[in-house]
Amino acid sequence: MVKMESRGISTGAIVAVAVAVTVITVVTAVGVYLLVGPAGGHEGVTTTPTTTTTHTTTTHITPPTTTTTTYTTSPTTTTTTYTTTTTTTTYTTSPTTTTPEGFVIPSESTASPSELALTYHWAQWSNNYTFTTYIPENLYEYYENKPRVPVRGTTYSSANYYVNYSYYVTDPKDDKELEEIVASFNEFAFREGLGEEEKLNLMVGFVQSLPYMTDMESMGQQEYPRYPVETLVNNVGDCEDTAVLMASLLKLMGYDVVLLDVPEHMAVGISSDHLTFYGFHYSENNKEYYYVETTEPGWSIGEIPEEYSDVPAYLVHLVPVPMLTHTWITSNTWEYPTYYTTDLTVTVKNEGTATAEDVYVFAGFDAGGDMVWSAKTSDNFTLDVDSEKTVTLQLTLSRYEYTRLVVEVIYGGYAVDKSYSTWFTT
Repeated sequence: MVKMESRGISTGAIVAVAVAVTVITVVTAVGVYLLVGPAGGHEGVTTTPTTTTTHTTTTHITPPTTTTTTYTTSPTTTTTTYTTTTTTTTYTTSPTTTTPEGFVIPSESTASPSELALTYHWAQWSNNYTFTTYIPENLYEYYENKPRVPVRGTTYSSANYYVNYSYYVTDPKDDKELEEIVASFNEFAFREGLGEEEKLNLMVGFVQSLPYMTDMESMGQQEYPRYPVETLVNNVGDCEDTAVLMASLLKLMGYDVVLLDVPEHMAVGISSDHLTFYGFHYSENNKEYYYVETTEPGWSIGEIPEEYSDVPAYLVHLVPVPMLTHTWITSNTWEYPTYYTTDLTVTVKNEGTATAEDVYVFAGFDAGGDMVWSAKTSDNFTLDVDSEKTVTLQLTLSRYEYTRLVVEVIYGGYAVDKSYSTWFTT
């Protein structure tokens, strides 16, 4: 059981790890909510239009006027510098004409010719901070080219299956680069004598300073979840993108973190055995996960936008999960006077972070009304991470039917990936 509570607000620190459940009871001052379904999509806090300029900050959440805010921000300007060996991109969250030198967070490495040097500036606690990190170009291209599949914060929803966002956090290929970011903040905190809470809030302020942009504005798609490296290089993201980045960093810092999937939004929950937080939190299995907003500066740990304070939430565990995709081709098609036959070859790949067992392919001809003609299924098979399996099914249908091919990958009893051909007459 999970419940939401609020027990006072402070501008304290942060902590993290992850957990997800399918049924959560939410207790607030206005009543009890039973969670039995998905929380829906994640399209940001408001519908205020933003420009499509790549590095523009758009305000989507206004901190409550009755709460003391810790972070400040001002209009974004972007400076991009190109060198002969390394691309250096500087992201600024305050005007360069008024930004003093401020504090420089040391980098844990130097750029090589095949790396992108990314420099960020942001204002926090009446100070200005600068941080530079380095991302290999081929690592960014690897994530940029990975397929995106339908995702929700929860794993199962009614008769449909959705992969949850945890595999964007648990993919290990970017751990080295993210660990270097964590090491930089640790070194800076030690040098400046910052306490653990101050260090956590500094990390939160860094992520909050990244400009907000919806997937439709930045990618022309309704949903385009980003991996942490993509959010850092693109310097834009919506709520799930910055939540995934924040959860990844806090998890590598050793904290107990979850993704918080609330209606039309995503945030982070953080818990700690050695730090005390205050404010809005979710309770599960005798642990308290404090709300962390990631889309706009000014929100301290435990502070939550009013529109999300009395709605159901899912706690998404950061555990490895499979992500199955597929491609297919048809060949050896025969058209006889009374029937039509084709060989369908389907290749299924596991792009996720965990092995998938008892996977099979289902295919047939669309008969309308969620029915299919000539339905065929493959034998069950297992897919390890980054492995693929190819199966062939022979489908036959009467001539002169107006239809289309339906191809589904079935895992755990649900269609995890589905595609169609164009309509045609057999």
